[in-house]
Amino acid sequence: MNPANKATLLRILLVPVFVACFYINSFIAHLIACAIFVFASLTDVWDGWYARKHDLVTDFGKLMDPMADKLLFCTAYIMLCSKGRISGLLTVVFVARELIISAFRLVAVEKGVVIAAGKLGKLKTLLHRAAAARQPPVPADRRSDGSDRHLSCGALYRLVLRGLYH
Repeated sequence: MNPANKATLLRILLVPVFVACFYINSFIAHLIACAIFVFASLTDVWDGWYARKHDLVTDFGKLMDPMADKLLFCTAYIMLCSKGRISGLLTVVFVARELIISAFRLVAVEKGVVIAAGKLGKLKTLLHRAAAARQPPVPADRRSDGSDRHLSCGALYRLVLRGLYH
């Protein structure tokens, strides 16, 4: 198994840890959930780049990479909906769309065709990632002075990317 496929599997394995940290009522746990979300999202970018650069694109990667993304983002949206951070209707539409696309991919696989993600699908993933990342960890802890303590996943993204590019 090549490194890109291992990154895809890692992203799948991180989802239960992400869920557990999200539901622990602690700022640190929520910060860890945010970090896992950011890390998993970055592995999605990295594994595709790595596979293409080193000519390691596989049918496994073409099929499982989008599935890992769907698992991560559907989980994030459902959890955010459960906390009242996103509309239930938006969540249903998003998850239904993901399930329908997955069904089409499975039908294609049965016919011997593997459908890789297209440019519009990648743009959609980027927009969903940005929307989910802008949500602060919930519920927020209170500091001793009574103020809320929030760090959005978007802010964590910017910190990570700033560190990578400087």
